[in-house]
Amino acid sequence: MKERCGTCRFRNDTGVCTNPKLREPMGGPKEGENWDDYLVYSYDEGGSFHVGPMFGCVHWKARE
Repeated sequence: MKERCGTCRFRNDTGVCTNPKLREPMGGPKEGENWDDYLVYSYDEGGSFHVGPMFGCVHWKARE
């Protein structure tokens, strides 16, 4: 499972993606921040993304 969520450092033990580039808008980008590679979602009460081990994205990083 190379470069899939199952081997990514951002997927925790419960399958939640913890990558900081998946987030709520919270007023838009900060100064100097580019959202071209973000996934910005609108949840008024917070939220998270559960990803399966075979899902993958451009922000994959190997576990340490």
